[in-house]
Amino acid sequence: MILSTLRYRRAAFAGAFVALFFAAALVTACGTLMDTGLRGTVRPVRYAGAPVVVAGDPQSHFVKEKKKGKTKRKSKPNAARAWIPAGLADRVRAVPGVRRVVSEVAFPLVVPGAGPTEGYGWEPLSPVRLRAGRAPRAADEIVLDSGAGRVTVLTAGGPRTYRVVGVADRPYVTPDEARRLAGHPGQVTALGVWGGDPKAIARAVSGTNATVATGDERGRVEFAGVGAARTKLLSMGGALGGTSLIVALLAVVGTFGLAVQQRERELAMLRAVAATPRQLRRMLGREALLVGLLAAVPGALAGLPLGDWLHGRMVAGDVVPANLPPVIGPFPPLAAAAATVLAAWLAARVSARRITRLRPVEALGEAALTPPRVPVLRLVAGVAAVAGGAVLSLVLRSVHTDAAAGPLTPLTALLFTTAVALLGPPLARAAIAVVAVPLRASRGTGE
Repeated sequence: MILSTLRYRRAAFAGAFVALFFAAALVTACGTLMDTGLRGTVRPVRYAGAPVVVAGDPQSHFVKEKKKGKTKRKSKPNAARAWIPAGLADRVRAVPGVRRVVSEVAFPLVVPGAGPTEGYGWEPLSPVRLRAGRAPRAADEIVLDSGAGRVTVLTAGGPRTYRVVGVADRPYVTPDEARRLAGHPGQVTALGVWGGDPKAIARAVSGTNATVATGDERGRVEFAGVGAARTKLLSMGGALGGTSLIVALLAVVGTFGLAVQQRERELAMLRAVAATPRQLRRMLGREALLVGLLAAVPGALAGLPLGDWLHGRMVAGDVVPANLPPVIGPFPPLAAAAATVLAAWLAARVSARRITRLRPVEALGEAALTPPRVPVLRLVAGVAAVAGGAVLSLVLRSVHTDAAAGPLTPLTALLFTTAVALLGPPLARAAIAVVAVPLRASRGTGE
């Protein structure tokens, strides 16, 4: 019976299928962003040559007081690099098995034609391939990615002119010049360690702000902005995915409501021949489950390339770094398919609530009557939702921080979507009236 209903009422369920398909795709795409924020890793570049790296903790740790004297330890990613004492190199060298320790010092500079970048002292943790020239030996020598004779760069201490003596993929100066330009006396960016047990090294630097990283964790301490980018992916993916699912639920409720309204006579006859409300709810729920399953599977699969595309747009907009690749796993499409099917089932249950509550005789009478007018309370709620969405849109124009805009953006979209759902009948009548004008004007043109 369910299959025959779907076969002969394909047009009635087409809208629900389209809404559920795109909902599954969007939820999968947003789930991919969240999965990247949870499990994404950045491979080390400069630190790839050092088996163990000692660097500043990329997170800030603090204790938050809660009610009744309770406390909770929380951590948040640092947007800036954390420096460590240069004297830690002596501690690490004293660890048994350590063969070599190299200190890295980074400094900001602006290179003409390349913009803001980061330079380093010529004590690289990974071998540097010089495309031409040699390493810097004097304080006025520099290695750049171009072979210009002399160049004036902007440093934290002001403009400075250097003689280009080598060509490499990033700027390098002598170690003493790097420490001077960095402006952090007695501190270094990181320590590269060869040999020794990482746990013993961690014990040697305990009590300081330093952390020990190996494997892919070296990329997390090398690129300071990765932690904040992962947090952004989590918040944006959750907000967009949740909003998409709620919007789809509202759309499917309206679609299933229209389908139930078109079948009121049929459902009333079933009630008249002793079909119980539970049987009707079960029938409508199974129809929704079938439609949801048919839409969720291809929608979830389509969401995987969509998630990769969204990640690319965020990289292009400098929201996340390019060296944080998307994580493609099975959990986002599975969760999106399950959520979409559940949303379809809930929408069907909500849509069938009125017709299944009526007695058989009342159901036949309701089916014979013309559709009632839209309740005044529904119109007032729709206008209030439009007003709320407009106010939040104006507020968003004056908000320039991610922390403030994050919760307001999905709430604004949700208010406008709710307004469309509440004001759907009068909006549909208005749209039909507008479309009917040219149709009436064209009447009789073929005569």
